[in-house]
Amino acid sequence: MRLIDADKLFPDRITEKGLAISQSQIANAETIESQRWIPCNERLPKDYSSCLCTIRNHYTYDNHIEVYDHVVVYNPAEKEWLDESSKLAFEVIAWMPLPEPYRESEEV
Repeated sequence: MRLIDADKLFPDRITEKGLAISQSQIANAETIESQRWIPCNERLPKDYSSCLCTIRNHYTYDNHIEVYDHVVVYNPAEKEWLDESSKLAFEVIAWMPLPEPYRESEEV
């Protein structure tokens, strides 16, 4: 199909600047963004919030490095990660927002 023919196939989705992006495409892009791992060197959470984090733990006694995922809280005012109300002693290398909690459907 030629690009010029798109207005015949999608007349309700043509704007002055070309094909319009549907609301579902926007919602899908936002969902994908909220479900991806974000490296801490890229950006940190804006608000005080719980996040799923990938943590690197260095054990000095045997030079062992452990990497695991854990839910912790980010405090932007102090620019620190907290675990059970105390400052996290390990390095957070990436994070992602927690998903919305499961809710049973009202239609059972």
